[in-house]
Parts: sequence; structure tokens; C-alpha cells
Amino acid sequence: FDTVKASRKDRNILASPFVSFVIGGWDGEITVQYEGKAIVLGGDADAERLKEIYYEVYPDGRDRLKSMNGLVHIEVTPTWLRYSDYKEPQIIAEIGL
Repeated sequence: FDTVKASRKDRNILASPFVSFVIGGWDGEITVQYEGKAIVLGGDADAERLKEIYYEVYPDGRDRLKSMNGLVHIEVTPTWLRYSDYKEPQIIAEIGL
């Protein structure tokens, strides 16, 4: 994902790279809980490769990069995931990485 350098999110990641978030919004109360370690991407070849993948999903990211000063990209490597589908029958699966 991207964020503005010196934003609260950026400062928090720099202070402690361990993050968590919940991804939801699907029908049937399906969520994914995600914990991982975040890094601010630099300008190396691997970072550029990851940014290109990001731009394929979010093409407007290139426009944000041009129009917003101090935009940074964050990579989060998962350490733990939980998939929850609360429809009947319920499915809850955890993966520790």
C-alpha cells in the first residue's frame, strides 16, 4: 500500500514494523485478519518490481505518486493469517507463517 511520508501510519511503522489489520467487506461476513512485518520500500530493483505489481491493481497509484509529495510504498510480509467465514457452516482457518 502507499501512504504519505511522515503520516501517523508511516511514523508508527518506522517506530515498530509489526502491524495488523482486518480485510473485510465481502458478502456473508467474511474477513481476513492479517499480522505481519512492514517495511518502507526503497528504490532497488525488488522494490520497483513490487510497485509495478501494485500499479497493476491500482493504476491511479502512479498519479498519486506524481501529485503527492512524499508518497512512500509499504510492503507487509505476513506472519499470521486468519480467514473467517461466519455463514453456516462456519469456516475459520489460521495460518502461522
